[in-house]
Amino acid sequence: MSAAALEPVEVLGLDETRRGRMQWRQNPETGRWEPAADRWHTGFVDAFGVQGLLGQVEGRAPSDVLAWFATTPLEWRRQIRYVAIDMSTGYCAAIRTGLLHATVVVDHFHVVQLADKMLNIVRRRTTAGLRGRACDPEWKARRRLLRPARTSPTPSSAQCGTR
Repeated sequence: MSAAALEPVEVLGLDETRRGRMQWRQNPETGRWEPAADRWHTGFVDAFGVQGLLGQVEGRAPSDVLAWFATTPLEWRRQIRYVAIDMSTGYCAAIRTGLLHATVVVDHFHVVQLADKMLNIVRRRTTAGLRGRACDPEWKARRRLLRPARTSPTPSSAQCGTR
């Protein structure tokens, strides 16, 4: 979409997309392998309106985002109030440089994804801690309570099973 055809946007969305597998080429001077092209692309979308995809550039560095901003009219950029991004520090830096007046918000999908990841880490850590290690006091107490009185090594635990 050409910059002249852009309608005003209140909420701009930025997200990266990987396009295909990484392709490599061998540098003839050094003999080292290096990436042939950046497979990551940044998409710019009208996140609140109906325009959809506004533009797409190769790369996901702040300089790539700023280069796309430079192709858009200044008046169009001034009308952007919010920019929705994933939690990319590169995108945040580009917005802080190119759209000083806009408020940066994190896309709800990425917030939920991060919260789910953290809950899974805590759940796994808690579950691993309850696996019945001989050194855990909780495990020792549980075993003492569940052990039949006749096989109990201590008199106090034998009393637990008789009442």
